[in-house]
Parts: sequence; structure tokens; C-alpha cells
Amino acid sequence: MRIHSTNPLFNIRNSVHHPRFIAHRGFTVDGPENSFPAFTAAGAKRFWAIETDVHITLDGVLVCNHDSTIDKMYDGTGKISEMTWEDIQKYAINVGNHVETFPLDQRKMPTFEQYLRICRYYGSVPFIELKTTGIVNAVLEMVREYNMEDYSVISTTKLPMLKEVREITERLYIHHILSNMETAPELSELGNAGIQLDYADVSLVPESDVKHLHNLGLNVCIRSQDTEEGVKNAIKIGMDYIPTNTIYRLTV
Repeated sequence: MRIHSTNPLFNIRNSVHHPRFIAHRGFTVDGPENSFPAFTAAGAKRFWAIETDVHITLDGVLVCNHDSTIDKMYDGTGKISEMTWEDIQKYAINVGNHVETFPLDQRKMPTFEQYLRICRYYGSVPFIELKTTGIVNAVLEMVREYNMEDYSVISTTKLPMLKEVREITERLYIHHILSNMETAPELSELGNAGIQLDYADVSLVPESDVKHLHNLGLNVCIRSQDTEEGVKNAIKIGMDYIPTNTIYRLTV
């Protein structure tokens, strides 16, 4: 039986009429990645899910940022795991779309808790990528605190971290990033799971692989699709959700 037939996240089939889009690092057309403006824009545009990347500060605060350092996006330097939350609050995002239009408070690094609040307010699924080890318990505790265990996704490139999640709860949906067909049986065994195949071009994905993964009970996606053609082709061959940096609606 296909996972989406029982998991509340997948009550409606992915289609051009009801596309299941994931706003990759928020909707970065309208604001810098992993920022308050990008998360809010994704929610306001009714994205099915809002993706973010989670790290932890030296003093245990979960925060949203893609890299392990603040160097790429902020007007400062430093490794997040070696900085306190007070340290990080000294800096602001200074690159990204429309960055100059946002006030200072909107350019500070979001905490994971603030991100969850945005997702819950707009009804978007938190699509949570764990970027570092040792944070599974803290992330799950906060997801449970916001009563979102059945409506969130934990994703990572690290299969052992997904196994750690599954040892704690069967309710949370797990997703393996940049995965492959060889890993699929292990994910299937973990249950309530999805897989991202490491393809950027949907035309290269064997439809037989998608069918096989579905038969294993897994949901499937590939890398971000940023054109209508790419999105529609992904839906056509059976992708169950679609990460994107640019698309929020389709011309049908």
C-alpha cells in the first residue's frame, strides 16, 4: 500500500491541479534564503511545505541556516556551533533577493521555534533538514511541543539520523536526501518514509525506478525543479512532492 494513502500529509494526490510544492529554504524569490521574509512569503503563497536547515548554537538554541557558518549570508563570520545565540544576534543577513528592503529585525537569523510558528500559522508542513548530528532529540521535542509530529518531515542526507528518529517515533515522516535505489530497501523497512533521488533533470529518471520505489511504500522526489516544464514532467512520472526555488503555481 502506498504511504500517502494513510499518512495525513498525503491525503491529496500530487497533480498539476494540486501541486505539492516544497519551498526550498523558503520562497527565495521574495526574500533571502532561510529568512523570515522567505518563510512568510512561502506560507502566504500556500506552499504545501516550507523547507529549512537546522543547526544548534553553542548554548543549545536551534536556528535556521543552510551552512554551518554564518559567512555566506550574514555581515559577519563564525561557526554556528561555536557561537552563542547572543553572538549570532549581533549579525544580519546582507545578501539575497530584496534584502535591502527588509528592516533589521527581519534580517536576523530565525530560530527553529520561530520557523515552526510560521509554518503552523500558514498551515504549511515543516520540512526540516537536519544539518548536524546530536540535534534529533531537541528538534523532535520542539516539534512535539507544537503538536506537529504527524504533520512534519524530518530530512537529512545522513541515514543513521533517520534511524535515530525512527527509534524515537513512528509518527514522524522521514525523508532521505540525495539518496539512491540501493538505500531504498532500508528506508522502506523504516516505514513512513520518502526518498530524494539524486537527479536534477527529470528526463533522466527511469520511470521503472519510480514505480519500484512506490511498490516499496516510499514517496519519491528529485532535486529542485525551477521551471513549469520540469515540474509538470516530475508530476507526470509520479513524483509525490517537488522542491522548488521559483515556482508556486502552474499554468494549467
